[in-house]
Amino acid sequence: TTLAAVGLDYGPNFQGISMLWRRAQEVLAQLELPAAVAATLPRYRLHPVVLDLAFQSVAALLHRDGLAAPGLYLPVALHALYVHGDPQQAAYAHAILHPLQPGERQRLVADVRLLDGDGGILVEATGLVLQHLGESADATQQARHLYEIAWLPQPLAEPAGLITPARWLIF
Repeated sequence: TTLAAVGLDYGPNFQGISMLWRRAQEVLAQLELPAAVAATLPRYRLHPVVLDLAFQSVAALLHRDGLAAPGLYLPVALHALYVHGDPQQAAYAHAILHPLQPGERQRLVADVRLLDGDGGILVEATGLVLQHLGESADATQQARHLYEIAWLPQPLAEPAGLITPARWLIF
């Protein structure tokens, strides 16, 4: 099941998984970052798109052999995130789904790693919790037809006056 099939429409910058290998409750995803994302890697310690791609790899495990309930799962919690190396060198994402508790298909837990080209661990995300939201995001799409975002032009407010310089202590 692709992410689009359950109602998630990712733009081109978030489509960086070029190949997947699966077995049982484990997946290895080869990452191929879009040029626009690769150009911004130096701005981040851990680029949010790279982490998102790693999390996306878990989706390849969800609907195999009736393991998970059909529909949409979203990440809602993470136990820990460890950075062991340079995430800019990530070539693969490796994910392992934890064994399910009896009768539990609404919350799934996985561990995800970003690996370099030689298989060295760069980043570990342990205890990624995925929550089932329903059959698909169709309900969200239908709800969008019930309301509309409309910007109304408003006149600019008059400035309240000059701000006097002062010392601030912000926690």
